[in-house]
Amino acid sequence: MAKERKASVIYEGNASQLVYAFPFDYLRKKFVKVEDIYTNITELTMGVDYTVEDKQVRLVKGIPLGHSVKIYRETTTAPLVEWQDASVLRSADLSLQEVQLLHLAEETADKVFDSGMSTAYDNPNCWDGQYKRIINALDPIEDGDVVTLRYIKSNQDSLLNQLKNTGATQNSSIVATGDTQNARLTATGDTQNKRITDTGNAYVSTMTTLKDATATKANDASNSAELSKMWAMSSSSPDGVSGNKSAKIWAEEAKTSAGNSAASASASASSANASASSATNSANSANASKQSASASANSASASASLASDASISASNAKISETNADNSAKAAKQSEENAKTWDPTQYVQSVTESNGKVTVTKGDGDSTTFNAGLNILARNKAYAVGDIAYSPNLPSYLYLECTKAGTTGATEPDMSTLSGAIVTDGTAKFSVKTVCAKEYVDACVQSISKRIQYGTVTVKTTINDSGQQGNFEIPVDFPDADYSVQLTLASTFPYFGDTTLVVGNKTTTSFTGILWINSRENVSSYKMLVEWLAIHK
Repeated sequence: MAKERKASVIYEGNASQLVYAFPFDYLRKKFVKVEDIYTNITELTMGVDYTVEDKQVRLVKGIPLGHSVKIYRETTTAPLVEWQDASVLRSADLSLQEVQLLHLAEETADKVFDSGMSTAYDNPNCWDGQYKRIINALDPIEDGDVVTLRYIKSNQDSLLNQLKNTGATQNSSIVATGDTQNARLTATGDTQNKRITDTGNAYVSTMTTLKDATATKANDASNSAELSKMWAMSSSSPDGVSGNKSAKIWAEEAKTSAGNSAASASASASSANASASSATNSANSANASKQSASASANSASASASLASDASISASNAKISETNADNSAKAAKQSEENAKTWDPTQYVQSVTESNGKVTVTKGDGDSTTFNAGLNILARNKAYAVGDIAYSPNLPSYLYLECTKAGTTGATEPDMSTLSGAIVTDGTAKFSVKTVCAKEYVDACVQSISKRIQYGTVTVKTTINDSGQQGNFEIPVDFPDADYSVQLTLASTFPYFGDTTLVVGNKTTTSFTGILWINSRENVSSYKMLVEWLAIHK
């Protein structure tokens, strides 16, 4: 619901809604009226364009989008109860008459409120013209005067020249700032480009060296593994040096020597037995047998020592083989790491042209962005009050965010703006110049200090001069040089002539008198007086 009154309500049309509710009571359905408000006001006909059902109005067709529909009550001023002399007073008749008078009073209050300019219902800081034009206004003289369309048309060339001069000054300032930012960005970009290029070249050189070293180490490890295998299993000298033997040869020789020693010991034992059975043989033969047994024992000990040396050599060969295998695995991993390095993912160059910076990677992909100004960006979140510029708008215009949201993937067409509002994605922006808001604010502030108005309820009394009501209105002006206009908003059939007189005026208040020449006694009757004070 847009606005509320005592006996009226206004809705915004949406072309599809047919039923509208209203909060006020009524005595007859025909007293409920409906208007279609756009550039003109069209009153709808009951029974043709709409029907009344309880406290709802049902339209035959929807009110178009952009139009407003006003539902209000207009009670007849003709008495709904006729009184005759000596008639019986019934409570229902009295209540009907009382409700009729109450409805008339409410409708009068609404008309008083709607007949002048007032603050908006939902924003007391704004004036509400209530779908009416201000006509018969003179051209402005002072800074705070209202500007007419006639004045704008007659002075549009001067105003456009002022706007162009302001825009040219702003454009010059923006261009100078852009040139400074461009120069600074160019210098920074060149430095960053050189540093990135040098770093990339150094990295490529390091990785190339590392790759070559890895290949060498892998080859050495392979050779070391093969040599270790030869020291363990070769049937000849592993390194080609005479006298050097592999672990396999040492083990075979030790085995042969041990077999020979065992055979020699067996032969010596047989010889000793033979010598013992021939005790009668000479002592020289016994001693010789003893020496032969000792020599066989020494030969067996030497064979055991050779077998131990062969075992140690085989163990050392196994350790060498394990180390060579680990070296080969490390070399293989280094080679795989070198393969995964991709120089195309690093920055190759940074260039600048006409305020736009382009960053290019090794694979040819590039990214371009604006520099120096807060340019309206794509897919960016904006808050209310944020300022942005567009290269597709004149230099003297800028955008101020009025509805928070995120801009779309592409910029809207700035050449066909809808009024002064740009919708970009879910965000909305107002197109503004530097001087527009300050000028309007100054005009509104000046007008609010020069015009004051309102209503006052005046209670009448009887004195020697007739029936009158005195009242005092508070105001706030710098001096008493202001004019006052008084209008009687309340009317009644049996009133005679009424006169409103302005009395003393000061900077803080003025007094007034309401004179009534009535054919009836209206003492203590409350009258509604509208007042308007304009400082000269």
